[in-house]
Amino acid sequence: MDEKDKRFFEQLIAKQDEKTEQLLAKQDEKMEQGLAKQDEKTEQLLAKQDEKTEQRLVKQDEKMEQRLAKQDEKMEQRLAKQDEKMEQILAKQNEEFKQFVGVLMENTDHKIALVAESHQVLHEEIKGTRAELKKDIGLCNFKIDTLNDKIDAVDEKLTKKIDGVATDLKAHRNDTEAHHNVYCVKESS
Repeated sequence: MDEKDKRFFEQLIAKQDEKTEQLLAKQDEKMEQGLAKQDEKTEQLLAKQDEKTEQRLVKQDEKMEQRLAKQDEKMEQRLAKQDEKMEQILAKQNEEFKQFVGVLMENTDHKIALVAESHQVLHEEIKGTRAELKKDIGLCNFKIDTLNDKIDAVDEKLTKKIDGVATDLKAHRNDTEAHHNVYCVKESS
């Protein structure tokens, strides 16, 4: 192989390399286009999938919202019923309390009336007793005055009798002392 052949082969190899490069470049370009188309299709599929997923999520959200709304409505109804029951219970207890207080007030009023009536009766009795006592005291004063008069009369009589006895005793003593030897009177101590 001479130099010419060598150049020829080199040129042939260079042309072949150039054609191979061109073919590879075309192949790369086709591959890039295919991959770009594949990417675009994949993007479209992913976009569709995302849209479907988004729609599913929206539907799920709507269903959840509806369920929550129903649950809220049920809870509100239950709470309303409970509130109504509590209001009824409170109203009933309030009414019972009012009745109890009314009965208590009537009972208290009745007791106060009884106390007032008893007080009036006692006042009348005290008044009557006071009048009776005044009469009795007047009668007692009359009797005491009468007794004082009688006692004074008895006192006068006794004083006169005692004075008479004292006079008689004195005379008797004098007489006894005059007859000293015959009679002896001793006073005992």
